[in-house]
Amino acid sequence: MKAYLKIKVLSLAAEAVLIKREEIVCLARAARMDKPARRRDLESTYAGLRNHRLCVVRPEARAACLAYAFLRGRSYRQVEPTTYSLPDWDKVTKLVQRYGRGDRREVAGLLEAWKDEALTRLAEAA
Repeated sequence: MKAYLKIKVLSLAAEAVLIKREEIVCLARAARMDKPARRRDLESTYAGLRNHRLCVVRPEARAACLAYAFLRGRSYRQVEPTTYSLPDWDKVTKLVQRYGRGDRREVAGLLEAWKDEALTRLAEAA
C-alpha cells in the first residue's frame, strides 16, 4: 500500500509544478493585456491558482510526505529537520490508516509517539 501513497506524493508534487507554470502564464498574459477587464480576469485566475497551490495542494502534500515517511520508518527529525508550524495531524493520521498495514491500534500508538517527537522538535525551535 505504500506504493499508492508514494504515487499520491509524486502526483501532488507534479500538480504543484503544473499550477505554478500556469500561474506564470497568467501573469505574463495579464502583463501583455490592453483590456482592463480581461487583465482583471487573468489576475483573478492567477490568484485562484496560487491560493489553491498554497492552501490546498501544499498542506496535502506535506501530510502525504509525512505519512509516507512514517510508514517507511523514518524519524520525524529526518523528514523535517527544521519546522516552524505543525502539520495537519488529522490528514496524516487518515493517510496512515488508509495506506498502512498491521494492527490499527498499534500503528496509532506508534504514530502518537512520532507526533510527540514532532512536538518536541517544534518546541526546541521556538
